[in-house]
Amino acid sequence: IQFPIHQVPQKETFKAVFQTIQVLGGSETKINALPIETTLMVLYIAGVIFFLARFLIGLFQIRGIVKKAQDYYKEGYHFKITSKEIAPFSFWKTIFIDERYKDSDELNTILLHESIHIQQFHTIDVLLFECATILFWFNPIFYFFKKSIKEQHEYIVDDVVTKSKTEDRKSTRLNS
Repeated sequence: IQFPIHQVPQKETFKAVFQTIQVLGGSETKINALPIETTLMVLYIAGVIFFLARFLIGLFQIRGIVKKAQDYYKEGYHFKITSKEIAPFSFWKTIFIDERYKDSDELNTILLHESIHIQQFHTIDVLLFECATILFWFNPIFYFFKKSIKEQHEYIVDDVVTKSKTEDRKSTRLNS
């Protein structure tokens, strides 16, 4: 199939004349821009240094607490009491407790809770995720993983503590 196309001749309406203009004098300025790869590498390294410094500061703070804390023993638990107001936590094989809890009724529950963290080596998990976050600080998934693993640790420990307390109540009722 052929379609005949009629072309209408176009009329020339104007002519443009361009002249070259030469500018004398002045100076050329070069902008020294870094390539994108270099900029991204510098940004990545700066992030790694920042998060590594934050991690090391946290370790030195724990070391400072260890040096100033007093050793205590109660019902088979070895723990350290500090004058700093902190939430109870464990690091490796050491439990750290604020002196507010020293004589409280919650002390045994806190010691049991933290001792389970120690028995299940939760410090290793936390340190591994901290190292991964240092290397992959730009990836938001690692922050979600880190938060999730800490929540999982708490759920696991709370489950063990709850089962332990339930068994203690059952054995107390049977002995009565």
